[in-house]
Amino acid sequence: MHETRMPRTGGEILVDQLLIQGIKQGFYVPSQNDDALLMPLQAAIELITAWQTDAALMMAEAYGKLASHPGIAFVMSHDGMLDVINGLHIAMQAATPMIVFVKTRTHEQGLTVLNDIYPDVKWAAIIDEARLMPAIIGRAFHQASSGRCGPVVVMLPENVLTECTCIADGIPIAPVTIAPSMNDLAQFEQMLNFARNPILILCGSQWHEKAVARIEQFAARYALSTAVEGHHSVLFDTTHEAFIGEVGLDHPALMARIDHADLVIICGGTLHDAWLNAPVPLQTLIHIHPDINALNAVYHADLAINATPEAFTQALLGIRLYNNWLDILQKDRADYAAWQCNRTEDRDDVSMDRLMQAFNTVLPDDAIITHGQGAYVAALHRFYHFKHPGTHVATALKTTGYGIAAAMAAKALHPTRTVVCLMDDHECSVSSEALLSAQDHSLGIVIIVCGQMPVNAAYVCHTMDEFFAASAAAIERAARGTPVILHCLFTDDARMPLHTLTDGCNLIQKEVMSSLSQ
Repeated sequence: MHETRMPRTGGEILVDQLLIQGIKQGFYVPSQNDDALLMPLQAAIELITAWQTDAALMMAEAYGKLASHPGIAFVMSHDGMLDVINGLHIAMQAATPMIVFVKTRTHEQGLTVLNDIYPDVKWAAIIDEARLMPAIIGRAFHQASSGRCGPVVVMLPENVLTECTCIADGIPIAPVTIAPSMNDLAQFEQMLNFARNPILILCGSQWHEKAVARIEQFAARYALSTAVEGHHSVLFDTTHEAFIGEVGLDHPALMARIDHADLVIICGGTLHDAWLNAPVPLQTLIHIHPDINALNAVYHADLAINATPEAFTQALLGIRLYNNWLDILQKDRADYAAWQCNRTEDRDDVSMDRLMQAFNTVLPDDAIITHGQGAYVAALHRFYHFKHPGTHVATALKTTGYGIAAAMAAKALHPTRTVVCLMDDHECSVSSEALLSAQDHSLGIVIIVCGQMPVNAAYVCHTMDEFFAASAAAIERAARGTPVILHCLFTDDARMPLHTLTDGCNLIQKEVMSSLSQ
């Protein structure tokens, strides 16, 4: 039984519930009148200051992708709600667990806000009384992290934050695990045994390290060709013997492979309807998804399984197949290797493909890479080897500033790991406030700018030798808590793979290095 505690304000009760749920960090933009919420928060939770409300939500969304619990953002005034739609939309599209707490002046003001944001949230609520705080906070965590994850908004009227009451605390809320039925597994096993040319495609959220390891083990055991959805490279080791590419990139062989498959298995999420014939695919389709409402919504599946990746991959270990597709996998791997072929290896200067391949040598395996939506993204996913879950954070939406916001969130969560943010010159030009915030919180991120315009960078390089030297120095500086910029100047055609960088760049801008060291 959870005992009723001494009288507390609504703000204090809120903070206690967050601590019970394992929350240690949050993101916010300060406002002029936030004492009722800010004072108890600052006493117990590390708050990372964002430069605008939109950035705070993007940081929380990225945090939710990497952490084992939802990312938390605080909007300290009603005026800040004008900037939350973009962050909520990113989380909704990516199925990211996130909770946004919004301070409002009145209950009626909160209702107005809820009506505006409902299409872009999974669930929303207003806390009318302080005694309801534990119940609603617990439900918010459940809604954000169970089924198809998504953003949740909780409105906090000022009078509730200052109201005193005696109420028992809630308990930690864990995501609900949904296991496949025995009948589902029997049909899954039978369909795979009869398949001649199957392909497994991983997508969605809720993939943790153990689930990824189990799916990799299953694919290796039966030589099952495995691809991942675009921007989900970390769902499968890209150096694994069964990995054949990322759906959504310009990879004609992989697109043809999907078209000619007799069985497509989509596990964890839902592919864009362009990749398969919707609503009835030409191939036999098995669809595994944690949200029952997502099944048969875009595609009509021959076998629809409602299960979370964690539970489904555990069940996979008990499946025994007499089929093996080694010959097909070897051809798929050959196509993937040919697609990754570097056509500029005979050049001395830096090219986009060689730059991304150099990351494989320079960066540790657990380094986290974030980025926006520049032309460099295709080269990153084509040539860089993502080996572990939680090493890549990005959005499929064209959102300016997401890369650096995600990098700050990643560094806040994992302060000892190397965090690299890729951006173009436009994103860099609007990131000055973000860099100040990163420096204030000693978030040592490495920013690599791929663009044409000159920027105030610590390092500028155009040969591979210069890049290796500059990147090593930048990583060392970032480890000391200082954000560092490494700039690569490109011509118009050099940002795409297989083209080269502009000549005439200096290795080190000594004045900027001196200012950083000070």
